[in-house]
Amino acid sequence: MAKTSFFKSCLGVFQGGGCRAAAFVGAYEEAIKSGVSFTEVAGTSAGAIVASLIGAGASPDDLKDAISRLDFNSFAGEPDRKATRGLWGKIFGMHFPEYADLLFDQGFHSSLHIKTWVDEELARLLPNPKHPVSFNALRFPTYIVSTDLSRSEAKVWSQQTTPNELVSDAVQASCAIPIFFQPVGKRYVDGAVLSNLPAFVFRGRENSDRALASRVLAFTLTADQAEPEEWGTQKFLELLANALVDGGQQLQLSLLSNVHVVGIPTGNIKATDFSKMTPEVTSELIQNGASAARSFFEQELIRVHHTTSAESVCYGTDEVYTHVTESLELPLERVVVSDHNSDWVYSLFPSLLCWRAKGVRVDALLPALGDKADGQYRRKLLRAMGVHLTELPNETAVPLRAFVIVPRDAAQLRAIVGVEKQSKSQTIEANLYEGFLDTYAIRAILEQLNRSIEPYPATPLSIPIFERDGHDVLLARLKSVGQYSKPGIEVSIENVAVENLISLTRFVREYKYRQIGHLVQLYRQLNMPLFDTAAVRLNGTESSIVTPPVVEESGGKFILVEGSTRATFCRDERISQIKCIVVRGVTDALPSTPVPFNEVRIVGRTLAATERYERFNYERFRSIERAVHPLDSLT
Repeated sequence: MAKTSFFKSCLGVFQGGGCRAAAFVGAYEEAIKSGVSFTEVAGTSAGAIVASLIGAGASPDDLKDAISRLDFNSFAGEPDRKATRGLWGKIFGMHFPEYADLLFDQGFHSSLHIKTWVDEELARLLPNPKHPVSFNALRFPTYIVSTDLSRSEAKVWSQQTTPNELVSDAVQASCAIPIFFQPVGKRYVDGAVLSNLPAFVFRGRENSDRALASRVLAFTLTADQAEPEEWGTQKFLELLANALVDGGQQLQLSLLSNVHVVGIPTGNIKATDFSKMTPEVTSELIQNGASAARSFFEQELIRVHHTTSAESVCYGTDEVYTHVTESLELPLERVVVSDHNSDWVYSLFPSLLCWRAKGVRVDALLPALGDKADGQYRRKLLRAMGVHLTELPNETAVPLRAFVIVPRDAAQLRAIVGVEKQSKSQTIEANLYEGFLDTYAIRAILEQLNRSIEPYPATPLSIPIFERDGHDVLLARLKSVGQYSKPGIEVSIENVAVENLISLTRFVREYKYRQIGHLVQLYRQLNMPLFDTAAVRLNGTESSIVTPPVVEESGGKFILVEGSTRATFCRDERISQIKCIVVRGVTDALPSTPVPFNEVRIVGRTLAATERYERFNYERFRSIERAVHPLDSLT
């Protein structure tokens, strides 16, 4: 199965499509299997139904179960007949009964059954919150779009704008296809009238409220084009209702950047064909969705556009590191890192290990002074891994801050160049340069750095070796962690079921997640269980321990205090158990409020600790890495 390279962290958008939305179930399942992680979701019309369930934490199996319980015909309920029709109205109803409901009550059907069904499904997914479910109870950022007739504009419901309003009310309003359904509250109709593909909800937000990812993965539906077999007023109204749902998609796509479309064919099924939705038709639509998504990811390199100008801007170090780790899939000749400090070493350690284990030349330019207390340890680590380190007299001697990736294929040359901040209010950290148009600029950057790099030594630099080691040393060093040094604490290495894990963070960083697959390959090459105690042999003599995930046992559950990214990777790959350091008997308070492990998402945007953790308290943080890798452990 093809695994995504571009959508490990992305924004999900689901088009309107009436009863055809069953196809989204198959597409969503295939996306999850391919490694897609949605940080935020949005939907219009029937896409709003899918978005709301995903926002409540629905898995692909949850969506399948929900569809299996659904009688599509029940959605097309009897209209709510409240209008006073009078004598002439009754006469019109006798002669034209098929049009009376539209004329007097503005729609052929009531959409109340949609609201009821959504309420029931949300209650299954979220049994604890107060019912009916409001937006502030959803697990992930979710946007539902409808058309507000009274204001002639799109109405957007979300956790930010309408936290206390009911999700089912928003979905019902978003699904009210004009003519087919009555307006909701005499005000709202289908969101597809103004925005059938509501990716606009992720644009134009303030920097502090920027979307949690940059790429948008949009799921759309396309019915076969066919001439109507019959023509008349009723057929005209039916086609008009379908056009209101499907229309405008191409225009909206032309106005948005970085939106990548998974187009799903739906055959001869139209948006309002609720009466045709037999179990067989539903199953076929689900299969169509799965096939379309599978094809998309198999051809991802062809279908995904080049980096947009907006995506090339890095607002923080997480975006910088994500662009660096995207190159892990490429055959490389060289990597050059130039910076004012060595803070990046720990964050990119798996990448450094991967590069050096493959014999890739890595150059680092750093000032001789200016690092934090453990800066000297990081520099020793770089040298021990075989990184060619050049130390310059001071920070001003560093030509520029940059990561330059030199692949064997010159067309894939890439540089992430730091932007010198002119004021505290400046929010841009770096810019990405890549592709044919940027080749000359990148080569000029590389040449500038080369002038400061010392000649490469004649003696080959050491290659790090990944091996089994460090068990006893690891357990002994963990006892120096403040919370684990007290009497009654037990520390052991055990197999832990992934389903029994609880997380302290709501988000894991995309750049860390991208590196885990390569770490897993090293374990599998040695036939080692994931993530048993291992070490990286340096210089042939010294070694650096690779710490397994650390969990604290409480009531049969295991709280992840270290290694959330590795655990999330295993969850997504359906790996049932992993080796962890299990600590029992801890009485100290946790540094943040635990969250269910199935709610953890991958995020590419730089977030502060207070945004990634709920009620974060740094004073309660466990200094595990400092204990396992003391500053004097490398000579």
